[in-house]
Amino acid sequence: MSHRDFARPGTNINTVEGNKAGGRAARLTREREADQKAFEDKKSKIEADATKGLGRIDDKFDKTILNTVLSGGGLQTAAQYKAAQSQPVAPAAAPPPKKAPARAPDARAAKRAKTRQLAQLSFGDAFEDEEEEAAPPPKRPTSLKCPDVDTAFLPDAARDAAKAQRRAQAAAEWLAAQEEAKKAPLQIAYSYWDGSGHRRKLTIERGATIHTFLEKAREQLSGEFPDLRRAAVENLMYVKEDLIVPSHYSFHDLIVAKARGKSGPMFDFSAREDVRLVGDVRTESDAVHPGKVCLRAWYERNKHIFPASRWDNYEPGVDHGERYTVKG
Repeated sequence: MSHRDFARPGTNINTVEGNKAGGRAARLTREREADQKAFEDKKSKIEADATKGLGRIDDKFDKTILNTVLSGGGLQTAAQYKAAQSQPVAPAAAPPPKKAPARAPDARAAKRAKTRQLAQLSFGDAFEDEEEEAAPPPKRPTSLKCPDVDTAFLPDAARDAAKAQRRAQAAAEWLAAQEEAKKAPLQIAYSYWDGSGHRRKLTIERGATIHTFLEKAREQLSGEFPDLRRAAVENLMYVKEDLIVPSHYSFHDLIVAKARGKSGPMFDFSAREDVRLVGDVRTESDAVHPGKVCLRAWYERNKHIFPASRWDNYEPGVDHGERYTVKG
């Protein structure tokens, strides 16, 4: 776009606006027109040179003169020169057609040509067999892991499933063994306590609860103690090693937990005295006291008197000291 395109139409030195501007406006207008004309001339010359191009040197001379000069052999007279110019100029020969560039031989075509060439030979099959029997290139391993590194910490679904299966199998075997152990007979030595002891023995399954044991003990003692005939099982208590055992616990629970009371082990339900001649403070006492069965009403009346004053409720996990005591 030239600067002429920016001119406002209808404004020049011949208008009222131009007359008011005076001679300066006329001078500027003539300069702009001269610059525009010089620009157009230069633009036309550049376009002509670009269209014409350099060309060949032969194009810069007349064809007739050039042919006359080239056809002459050395110096010529004026008559010979005029005769050569008067001869008609033969049309220029058409340039030879360009050949298409040769294509690179295809790999498949080369292989087919080689196969045809080998087929003509008597031993061509041997080459083909050798090519077919050639071993394929070794495959690159997809996993580049060092075999010497311990990968046991990495997640492994198959290993976790096998471990869970073994854990479930072990749990099932343990539960089966526990159920079998609960059916084993257990002889319990106990003493009915009403201020003095009345020792008895009772055989019951190892998995029986304290409630079941108290019911059987009441049946065993009711013929001798009239107070037990009218008493319900809920009104009886079982005290083992100065700890009151709740009725929902079983003897199997006490044995498995290796429960310890204040005055001896709670998982041994026999009765024996410590028969050592000289007591050794470094050795735990071997005495086992029979459990006590008493009425809850008797305990409420005498819980401030020994031995009821030592009795506490059994709570699993509570430590009652390293050494057993029978007093205080």
